[in-house]
Amino acid sequence: MCGPVAYALAEESTVVSEIRQNEKKSISGVVTDTNDEPLIGATVLVKGTQNGTVTDVDGRFHLKVNSGETLVVSYIGMKSKEVAVVDGKKELFIRLDADTEMLDEVLVTGYQTLSKERSTGAFSKVSTEKLELKRMDNLSSMLEGQVAGYVNGQIRGVTTMNAVANPMVVIDGFPVENTTLDRIGQTTENMPDLNPEDIESVTVLKDAAAASIYGARAANGVIVITTKKAKEGKAEVSFSSTFTVHPYSYYKKNRTNAADVIAMEREWATMALSTPEAAEMQAADLRENGPYPSLGVNTLLDMYTGKISMAEGDKILNQLASYGYQYYDQAEKYGKRNPFYQQYNLRVGKTTERNSFNFSTTYWDNDYEDINHSDWKLGINITNSL
Repeated sequence: MCGPVAYALAEESTVVSEIRQNEKKSISGVVTDTNDEPLIGATVLVKGTQNGTVTDVDGRFHLKVNSGETLVVSYIGMKSKEVAVVDGKKELFIRLDADTEMLDEVLVTGYQTLSKERSTGAFSKVSTEKLELKRMDNLSSMLEGQVAGYVNGQIRGVTTMNAVANPMVVIDGFPVENTTLDRIGQTTENMPDLNPEDIESVTVLKDAAAASIYGARAANGVIVITTKKAKEGKAEVSFSSTFTVHPYSYYKKNRTNAADVIAMEREWATMALSTPEAAEMQAADLRENGPYPSLGVNTLLDMYTGKISMAEGDKILNQLASYGYQYYDQAEKYGKRNPFYQQYNLRVGKTTERNSFNFSTTYWDNDYEDINHSDWKLGINITNSL
């Protein structure tokens, strides 16, 4: 059985020829993101037709097409790409770039990435552009005023499970905790120290949908953070810095006299430095890690750590007790300063055919109001995907 034919008259004879149609050929390929991770459910469609398919769990697809046709590949949160079908090429490798503009309309819930129109529950979305407009020294301060109901690091109040108030934080699909332990054994949950230049978007899950995904720990809500990924082309370099300085606040009204203050500090030492055996260790710890002490407390710590004798300490304390209200002037002169905070953020990213590289670093330096109280931190994050 032959296909369509064409007729042509040549002088007194009739020529019959078969019209050869374009035969469809089978092609296959894989669709990935810029980190070469397979994209599940990406749409592969022949341009201008209804002929298409979706990628499987490995990001692969199979489709029959005609030579010369064009494939349109699309995925939520990614830029669509057109790929021409070339004769002799049966295997395609298609890499899609993230669409930063579309990310504003996409929610990352933990199970999946979906559009706002398809989402259920209470969500709040904060994009990179909004975060950049509010440069603060930590993520919690950046979210205040951007997410409705987010106050002092809380979304849904305090739960009965260990009286935890902070929401759960998930970064690129992994739960992250930043727990600190103080000198008396109490733990505090804090927001993770994250380079602001690394943040692509933040999705806040507020209602029961959060607990259905992450369990009881998510009862206070979940903050889902998506970090930036390197893109093809030129290397991306971003830098930002923050400086904060303000006068310290020192209360000078309704002050008691020095004698009452010294008596109160003596009583504190008797109660806080519990036993003679433990007193020296506790005093040394306070001297090393505590904020700037008053002149009276400083003298008491010297007494309990053995730097001065008890008799010498009593003599100094009695002298301080006679200072009247000048006691506060010396504390202000030698123990206070204007708090100063500085932060520097740097990020470098580049993607090639072989790998995707990201490097970011953040340096924090904080000088507190008490002259002996300061700290600094250095954070470094390096990822390389082949």
